Amino acid sequence: MKNAILNGLMTFAVALGLLGSNAEAKAQASITLNTNPDSSVRPGQEVVATGKLTINGRPAPAGVPVVLFFRSFAGNDTPVNTGMTDGNGNFRLTGTVSRNAMNTVQVSVVSGGSPQAVARKGKILTVTR
Repeated sequence: MKNAILNGLMTFAVALGLLGSNAEAKAQASITLNTNPDSSVRPGQEVVATGKLTINGRPAPAGVPVVLFFRSFAGNDTPVNTGMTDGNGNFRLTGTVSRNAMNTVQVSVVSGGSPQAVARKGKILTVTR
C-alpha cells in the first residue's frame, strides 16, 4: 500500500510538471466532488464520495492518490479512506460518519495524500438524528 501511494505521488508530480523536463510548468489541479447522501447524513451512515481530478483541464492519470477526510464540528480532519484515480481521473471513496458526529460533517477529498495537497474540494453535510 505504501509503495502504491508513493508511486501515485510520483505519477502526480510528473503530471503536474514538478518532476522531469516540465519542471518550470505551473500546473493547475482541481477536483469535482459529489456525495451520496447529498445534503444530510445520520451518525453511523456511509458516505460515498465520487468525483474527478483534473490537471490543467485534463483528466489526471491513473494512480494518483486521493484521500477522503471528514472534518468534525471541532475542526479536526480525520482521514477515513484512501484510493487512486483511474485512467480518466475518476475516483470513488467511502467512509462512515462517526456515531458521535454532531451538527455538521465536512467531507473533503484531497489529491496527493495530505490536507496540504495540491487540490482539495469540500462539502458540508448536516447531521440529523
